[in-house]
Amino acid sequence: MLQEKMELLNQTGLEEKIEKKLNELEEKFNATQEKIKKKWRETKKIYREFKKMHSLYGSIDYDNGYAVGDLIKFTLDESSGEILSYTLNRDGNVTIFDFISFSGLVTKSKLLVHGSVLTYDGGSIIISAHDNPTGLLKIKVRENGTLTLDLSDNLKVSKINDNILGISGKNISGRIVLPLCDNNSSLYSFVINNNTIKVTLAKQQCLLFLAKPVKDLTINIPKMEEYENKTIESIAKGHVGARIMVQLRNKTQVQNRSHIMTYANLNVRCSVKLGRVVVNVSSNESGKTIIVDIDNATFNTTGLDKLKVLLDNQSIKMASSYSDVLDPTDDEGEPEYLIVVGSNGVEVLISIPKFSTHTVVITEPTKESISTTREIPGFTFIVMIVAIILLSAILQKRKTK
Repeated sequence: MLQEKMELLNQTGLEEKIEKKLNELEEKFNATQEKIKKKWRETKKIYREFKKMHSLYGSIDYDNGYAVGDLIKFTLDESSGEILSYTLNRDGNVTIFDFISFSGLVTKSKLLVHGSVLTYDGGSIIISAHDNPTGLLKIKVRENGTLTLDLSDNLKVSKINDNILGISGKNISGRIVLPLCDNNSSLYSFVINNNTIKVTLAKQQCLLFLAKPVKDLTINIPKMEEYENKTIESIAKGHVGARIMVQLRNKTQVQNRSHIMTYANLNVRCSVKLGRVVVNVSSNESGKTIIVDIDNATFNTTGLDKLKVLLDNQSIKMASSYSDVLDPTDDEGEPEYLIVVGSNGVEVLISIPKFSTHTVVITEPTKESISTTREIPGFTFIVMIVAIILLSAILQKRKTK
């Protein structure tokens, strides 16, 4: 791919730079850990095995500029923050971006890999790559600047609206999204020239790439495609703040019990144990909806549609529809929730209209066999005695007549 780019760029006098980049990448790959080189070469095989397990997210390994997960892989230049060959691992690997660069200067270089998320902090730019079925790539800028995204030649780009672009090609469909922020709702722009996209971002804005996920690697709810499109639209409007994937299945392959994606300025923590999911979320932004995808090994009950959902230890009402719960602004300041059961688990959506710090608790339903009468020790025995006394009184009265 780089050689093809070099031929194209020879006319611009950049061949020496490209040649240098080729040599650097080859040297880095040769010096990379053997397990990462093997994983890089065998991503198709890994994907097929991963798909059989119906896992919701994987794990990323990184060394010497090479990042490879179960569902994504790419190279990163830590000195500049440039990304090369951002690829989704599918039945046939699909490269989305040949090259990504930012106009701002990298003032520091800090990289952290935690389970299924790689985060790079370059001072003026923060990059987060998520090893999950959406292949989320989140790029946030700390200062005004321009992102240049070179799409793979096999893909097509189309403008859906002012802050959503559609990406399509063989085995792939996705979106580039610029979520609306509370303080800078119109400080962005797209310029598309063939397969090169230039995006002007204001301070603290972010750009998201999300692919349409494979059904086997999701909760696989009814109307999945329709609901995923609605979710993307709500992310773009600034209504959906985070999505959390919870998984207790396949713990030998996935050490972390939850995987968190944030689309806005939220701080999110999640704790998971069998039968209980707790989400702590805080923000100074306006209301947001939180989506929690939970695999079918997390709860012991078959009544997933009757899960108990609490916000700040209080019961909340159920939303009327998927569109309703995705909009935290339409219910006069009242929180809502919605439960959608799929073949691989359950999706719980919580609409929070006002933000500060909140705790969401999702637990198994109360057993239907337990009634309020049984909670009083000896209640049934007392009822029986009273019934016997009343019956005796009636019989005695009849005898006297």
